[in-house]
Amino acid sequence: MCLTLPKKVIEIKENSVIVENHDGARQELKTIVDLAIGDFVISQRGIIIEIMDIEQAKEILNILQEQGGTI
Repeated sequence: MCLTLPKKVIEIKENSVIVENHDGARQELKTIVDLAIGDFVISQRGIIIEIMDIEQAKEILNILQEQGGTI
């Protein structure tokens, strides 16, 4: 089983996107969708595959925080 958590777009480069996960770690990913800074996204194997609804992303992140930040 593969698990992915919402990541927030913080920078858009020419050929990649910088995202930040729930604990502040940053990652550079490729994308197949048009994005804006502040979007929450889902990625698989280093590629952003979907923009996530902001309310759903916040709900997931709140649950994660309630669990102590880990899954």
